[in-house]
Amino acid sequence: MKTKHLGKNNTKTPVGYRILDPIIRDRLSESHGIDIWNAYEFSYLDANKLPVLKVLEITIPSCSKYIVESKSLKLYLNSFYKKKFIYEKDVLKKIQKDLNKITKSETKLRFIKKFSVEPDSLNINTSSQKLSKPNEVLCFDGFRSICPVTSQPDFAKIYIYTNAKVDINSIKRFLVSFKEKGEFHEQCIEYIFVDLQNNKDNSCIFCVVDLHAITVMQDPRELKNNIRETAAAFIASGIDPKNSIIFNQSLVPAHSEGSWILGCIARMGWLNRMTQFKEKAGKDKEKASIGLYSYPVLMAADILLYDTTHVPVGDDQKQHLELCRDIAQKFNNDFNADNFFKIPEPLIQKEFSRIMSLRDGTKKMSKSELSDLSRINLTDDKDQIINKIKKAKTDTLPLPSASADLEKRPEAKNLMGIYSSLMDVSLEDTINKFSGKNFSELKENLSQVMIDKIYPISLEIKKLLSEKKYLDKILLEGTQKADKIASEKVKKIQELVGF
Repeated sequence: MKTKHLGKNNTKTPVGYRILDPIIRDRLSESHGIDIWNAYEFSYLDANKLPVLKVLEITIPSCSKYIVESKSLKLYLNSFYKKKFIYEKDVLKKIQKDLNKITKSETKLRFIKKFSVEPDSLNINTSSQKLSKPNEVLCFDGFRSICPVTSQPDFAKIYIYTNAKVDINSIKRFLVSFKEKGEFHEQCIEYIFVDLQNNKDNSCIFCVVDLHAITVMQDPRELKNNIRETAAAFIASGIDPKNSIIFNQSLVPAHSEGSWILGCIARMGWLNRMTQFKEKAGKDKEKASIGLYSYPVLMAADILLYDTTHVPVGDDQKQHLELCRDIAQKFNNDFNADNFFKIPEPLIQKEFSRIMSLRDGTKKMSKSELSDLSRINLTDDKDQIINKIKKAKTDTLPLPSASADLEKRPEAKNLMGIYSSLMDVSLEDTINKFSGKNFSELKENLSQVMIDKIYPISLEIKKLLSEKKYLDKILLEGTQKADKIASEKVKKIQELVGF
């Protein structure tokens, strides 16, 4: 049988119905019977040029002279993803006409399902037989949403870390519901994260670390406002206070009590290796506070008092989490208390895990930096974002064409890394897009992306800050919940120690 190559080659690619490859039937059937084909991800554009995703059923009589080679049919149907049709019937009519021509028969077509435009809420069924294991890493291939820029399908692989047993099938159904959602991958991930952390079987605790804040001098009048602002930022970013605990650290005495006991377990040598202290203290370490030196121990208490299994940290905080693990293991060994403290695992973004200053590409972006131009705040408005990106430090060379060229160009690497992270693309993709161009074009694109991502959060923060009683109520309720958990853990610690 003569065949034709359907993959990439040097010949001109066929278009329209010519993509279809007819194959003569070896043996014609009787006049009864049909072949049924289901296209599960058939897509086209509606009158407004918005993607429509449906399941298409194709029926071909078994007595047809020709059948259609399956790969050619797939290529043909995929070609519709950027074609516009005003009416659904016009789509079916077009495909039917082409298939009739190829098969020399009367085919029938219908849409049997349309995917939901908006994702369903996550419904975890813990009674299902297909449950994940605690602390299992779940991997899902083929996650798809619709790129809002190109209106084309965009694919990704998603990893989900969970410390609870969850119904894998329910998560799969939830992820499939994003197939027609017109959002960038990072936005979809935010929705998924919020839904997972709001699920009662995955408890999340968000601590406003005001005890850590006073390791450097704070204006007492501003500290309370900063506490509210941080709580507002959590909520504005999608954290539901009804399903998560949001509280300020200083109102839970167990953190200070636990920190002292853990400080007696930790070793000077461990703390001396902490690079964060060296960076923050600067050249004159003698003037640094003891709190600044020992705050990684308090951080360990923040984690261990809640039997935390996973901690999202930046690359710069990984060392502190390792210290926390060392303290937990030593405590368990010293007091013959196997598994008393859970050993937490870090959740670190593989790429762009550390964002650097806009004024110095060799230093971490930090709120403690004197210049506000060095960072993007979640409270920044559009003009502030544009101005900060415009004034961000650069060099005089055009943007590079290879990642290796970025190693000695920290500011270029930082800005391109921020853009890649926000756009959920690889650094290589960003390099290919801006290769040989000036920084001005990159900055213009980066400003717009940041406005799209950050400005809605900024507006919500400002709205929440006008509702101080509401924020104080959330913090009070969160404090009561956190205090109950942490105080019970401290009592057990005291019993083991001998108090």
